[in-house]
Amino acid sequence: RRLLGLDQDGGRRRLTAGDGGLTGVVPTQLGKLSALTAAFSLESNSFTGTVPTELANLVALTSGFGLSSNLLTGTLPTQYGRLVALESVFSVSFTSMTGRVPTELGNLVDLEYGLGLLSNKFDGSIPTQFGRMTQMTDHFYLLGNSFCGDVPDELQALSSGIATYYVTPENNNLGTACCTVLPAVYTCAASAPSPNPTSAPTRKPTPNPTGTSYVAVTASFTMDGVDASNIDDDAKTAIKTGIAATISGISASDIYDLTVVDASTRRLEAEQDQRRLGTAAAVTFTVGVDTSSSSFSDSSDLETAVSTTLTTAASGDAALTSAIAAASTSTTTFASATVTSVTVAAVTRSPTSAPTNAPTATPVIVYDDDGTQYLQIKKPETMGSGCPKNDDDEQCSGHGDCFRNGKCSCWARPNGDPAWQASDCSQ
Repeated sequence: RRLLGLDQDGGRRRLTAGDGGLTGVVPTQLGKLSALTAAFSLESNSFTGTVPTELANLVALTSGFGLSSNLLTGTLPTQYGRLVALESVFSVSFTSMTGRVPTELGNLVDLEYGLGLLSNKFDGSIPTQFGRMTQMTDHFYLLGNSFCGDVPDELQALSSGIATYYVTPENNNLGTACCTVLPAVYTCAASAPSPNPTSAPTRKPTPNPTGTSYVAVTASFTMDGVDASNIDDDAKTAIKTGIAATISGISASDIYDLTVVDASTRRLEAEQDQRRLGTAAAVTFTVGVDTSSSSFSDSSDLETAVSTTLTTAASGDAALTSAIAAASTSTTTFASATVTSVTVAAVTRSPTSAPTNAPTATPVIVYDDDGTQYLQIKKPETMGSGCPKNDDDEQCSGHGDCFRNGKCSCWARPNGDPAWQASDCSQ
């Protein structure tokens, strides 16, 4: 059985071993196949045990990463957030993996098609970082797990542009506070303090306080030339101090929930037929103020101030990075830092009623005459029209979905290979 070879467009390597009856654990040595530039699929086998973190080294993959339909257990490694070259299909559906979904998966910002996490045992809250997947247009699956809390506003904002979007309460605990489902992991909000507290609070209130004068915005930016592994608590304090120094009316104590993650794999560069990483770190933070005692009149005013500062830094102005470097105890950590990839958004309060995001379609497992399994997505008739029809007046020959542009999207097998082809899905 040939496992490794060239795909049809030539030159791009892939490894596909789907439906191979393979057992045992997934070999860690597969992480050494750095020459793979198309797809990696071990779907529909009987692999057991945990998934190797070494597979995160396959950073050149663009067309698919699939471990679905195996007997895998354990948690999903945070390192898989390094597979940022993927443009289609990251699928670990139909396994027995548990725990929280890594926020680092939000780094897969070029993914246009196929985030598959359905029918596992994932729990906890849905990462807000999924809202960064602005290129996603189809097949976003989170149902069949044990997620809790609310669907993040950042993700709901993308749902209207995703043709097949399944983030529903089905087999999930969405709408139920995570602190009641997983009290060992999440802490419910404390009751109101006594009239005479013994000490002052040590941090700012959350972005959804009971008062009406508190406003907050979240922001993120990427610093090229910064190694995220060197960012400790002192470095985070320096980042807060530098941000506060360049935004008039903000103090370092107004900044909280600051996180720094590795963004190096976004800077892949070709050099002598190889790929090397350009070091970068992504910074996300929230800044909040009380408008009754600050120079900001509302959240829009605060958002403008933060956005202006970060956008100026991204245009080449070194004021922000210089302020951060000056506040750092290290002379090297931020010495080569430059700012790119800025995003800023106001923090909104929770809705007064639950959103109605009922699914627009139902996935159905279908078998053809030889018993081969593939996935059919039945969408409403209003999804699209004008697609080619067969003699039975079926759009896309009954083997695909008709989109609004009048083009057929033919069904695929679980491993990502086409189940039907041609413009009318007849072959």
